[in-house]
Amino acid sequence: TLEGDVENILAPSVGASYTVNITTNTAWKADVRDVDWIMLSSTEAVGNSSLTITVLSNDTDVLREYELTFVSKNDPSVTYVVAVSQPGKEGKDYMRIMDLRSFEKSGSDVTLNYNYKIKGFVNSGQLDRNWPEGSFSMQDSFTEDGSGINIVYKDAVALESCSEVEMSIKGATLSRNDNGLLTLTLPEDSQVTVLPTSKVTLAPVYLTVSELSEGRYEGMYVRLDDVQVADDFLGSVYEDCPIMENEAHETFVMMSVTDASFAGYQLNEYSGYVSGIAGKGKVWPTKESDV
Repeated sequence: TLEGDVENILAPSVGASYTVNITTNTAWKADVRDVDWIMLSSTEAVGNSSLTITVLSNDTDVLREYELTFVSKNDPSVTYVVAVSQPGKEGKDYMRIMDLRSFEKSGSDVTLNYNYKIKGFVNSGQLDRNWPEGSFSMQDSFTEDGSGINIVYKDAVALESCSEVEMSIKGATLSRNDNGLLTLTLPEDSQVTVLPTSKVTLAPVYLTVSELSEGRYEGMYVRLDDVQVADDFLGSVYEDCPIMENEAHETFVMMSVTDASFAGYQLNEYSGYVSGIAGKGKVWPTKESDV
C-alpha cells in the first residue's frame, strides 16, 4: 500500500510549500525527472514519511500542471499521485505589500485611492487568538523583508491561518496601530476574498534579535533561536509580555493579548526558540508550540 493525505495542490503564482504525509508498508521513490519547478525534501524513503513539497514561483503568464507520482520500489503498479497546478504570475491589477508599505507617511494617516489589490497568506494565530482583535496579519512572500502587514477587517476572526486571501486597497487607510505595527484599515463595506489555493505550510524566516529590532520583517512569520526569559520575568505567564534575551543580552518582547488561548500558561525557564509574527523588537507567537 502507498497512500498520502494530499491529492491536489493548487499553488499560488508566488510559490509555496506544503507538507504531505505518506502512509505505506513499502519502500518508495518520487518521479520528478521531468519537472524543474517542484522540489521535494525527500525523493525516496522506506515506510511512513512526512515530506515537504515546494512549488517554485511561476514567473511566466502560463498555467502549469504536473502529476507528481510516488511509486513503490517493490511493485511499480502501486502508486500515489498528487496533482499540482499553479497559475501564471499576477497581472497589473495587483500590488506587492512591499510597494504598499512605501506609501506610509510618518505620523500621518494615508488614505489610498488606487485601484489595486493585494494578496497574501494569513499568518496570525486566528485559532489561538493571539493577535489584536478585529485584525489579521498577512504576508505575500516567505523570504523577502517588507512583505508583511496588519489588516483591520470586520470579519477577521473568520479567516483561517495559512489560507490565501486578496482584497482591494481602494479607500483603505495606512497608519501605525497602538502596537507600532503598520496597519491597513479597510473600509466598512470591504470584503476579503479567500482564494481556492491550498493552505500553505508556513515556514519562519530565521532572524537574529538585532534584525528583529530593525523592523524590516514586521508582519512576517519569523523565528529566533537560543533565547530565554530574562531574569526579571522568570515565573511569568504569556500575558505578562515578558522580555526575552539571547546570550549577548540583546532583548525583545514576547507579546500576548489577554484573549489568547495560552495567555495564562507559565513560560519555560530554559532556553529555546520563539516563533511568531514580528513587530519592531516584538514577537507575537501564533500558538503555544511557537515557544
